[in-house]
Amino acid sequence: MLILIAALVLTADPRFVGGAQPTPLGVSGPVDQNPSIQACTTQTLRLSSKCVFDAHPHQPVSENERQKQAKDNLELALTLGKGICRERAAPTDLDPKEKSRRASACVDNATRAAGACSLNGAESLLDAEGRFSTRARACYESLATALQSADVPLEQKTTAPPTNSNRQAAQPTKI
Repeated sequence: MLILIAALVLTADPRFVGGAQPTPLGVSGPVDQNPSIQACTTQTLRLSSKCVFDAHPHQPVSENERQKQAKDNLELALTLGKGICRERAAPTDLDPKEKSRRASACVDNATRAAGACSLNGAESLLDAEGRFSTRARACYESLATALQSADVPLEQKTTAPPTNSNRQAAQPTKI
């Protein structure tokens, strides 16, 4: 029995036998600098899939390079957003007018969303492998929201006052 206990102590994780301190909850552990396979890319943007912001983009040094990078980032975001909007598949049962309206709304929204993509020229929007960095998160999320407008019909605005049936439907259900 004593031999079994000694074997367990010798093979146990040192964090549990008074060795290295465990990482406390809420404090991040060591950061892996290698990009993951789940990195946020133009492909994950197209597919609206979950991803991780872990790129290593180019960071300009001079002020002139920063200004040029900001301009390049905006142009890239505009091109990317408009291109994906045009590629976005619409349901086949949609009326052609509705398809056109959704596509133009997507392009308009993508154009507005691209405004968040200059990153003030601090770094390139995409790294050499086409991945978005942590600093480009707001840009990525803005573009993703704009692209989803092609998938979801816009609410029809009415100028008619609400009727009694609308008022009753808006009230919470009593339990």
